Amino acid sequence: MQLRPEQLSRHLETELAPIYVVSGEEPLQVEEALDQIRAAARARGFTERQVLDADGSFDWAQLEAERDSLSLFAEQRLLDLRLPTGKPGDAGGKALATYAEAPAGPDTMLLVSAGELDARGRRTKWYKSLEKAGVAIHAWPIDTGRLPGWIANRARARGFSISADAAAELAVRVEGNLLACAQELELLGMLCGDRTIDVETIHAIAADNARFDSFDLVEATLTGDAARCVRILRGLEREGIAPSLIAGTLAWQIRSTAQFAQAVAGGTSLEQALSRNPVWNRRKGQLARALKRHGPRFWQDALSQLRQIDKMAKGAQSGDPWQTLTALCIEIAGLALFPSRSV
Repeated sequence: MQLRPEQLSRHLETELAPIYVVSGEEPLQVEEALDQIRAAARARGFTERQVLDADGSFDWAQLEAERDSLSLFAEQRLLDLRLPTGKPGDAGGKALATYAEAPAGPDTMLLVSAGELDARGRRTKWYKSLEKAGVAIHAWPIDTGRLPGWIANRARARGFSISADAAAELAVRVEGNLLACAQELELLGMLCGDRTIDVETIHAIAADNARFDSFDLVEATLTGDAARCVRILRGLEREGIAPSLIAGTLAWQIRSTAQFAQAVAGGTSLEQALSRNPVWNRRKGQLARALKRHGPRFWQDALSQLRQIDKMAKGAQSGDPWQTLTALCIEIAGLALFPSRSV
């Protein structure tokens, strides 16, 4: 069975599965899910906990031995298996699949923490076996559209309230840094007490802890959010990210977009073009808007400009790479700085 992190509390109120596997790209949610499961296990009498660190030297026969051994100190125990890379190897994969097919009795529970665990990892036999025999939880990053709601729900769960405007403002300040968001909320809750947190409070207290990567910039350019493009670029510059790396990520986006633009201009529908490159399906709406803003010539010219930005960053050509990157991203987002290139 699969559960989202926000569904876990209700699940644990009614039942406790024999196996849990927790992974995800959002460390805060992963750790909180693990803590919830451990606490629920303790509350139901699983007072003995055996930690197994599955590093490169781990003997996977130990998992079978622990499954079959009797508890020395308590009637119920938790096997807490740490798999930080999410890659158990052949021996580990077989051991985990075997455990799932023949789990321990009701007095033993297995908890596997599997790091980030990419899509390929979640399709492996060992993962699917654990998911079928128990519960799998994967924590996806919380995107900008869902973050204000997450903030409001978290505040409510901790006994205080935050206005919709304040939640939106805090989301802007902590975008990409969920741990900082949680810490800011704890501070705001302590300072405001029973009073609803409003925008003025956010301005007065909350720090700006937003953290971005180049793929956030890809999303902002495609969706046409010029203001967010500028904010992301300034954040990346503050963090010391090389402009050539950003240009490389944008080039990946623009190269694909140019191919789609050429296909659409030639009479192919966007759906047909996407079917040949399904990795873009989840960005279909963003891509459609970007193609309405610019034609094939624009995307080819933008690629040429990115090559020049890369040379600027490496000192092979004069010019300010950050300034040029900013101008290009604003233009991709829809501000017609160079109208002649729009076809």
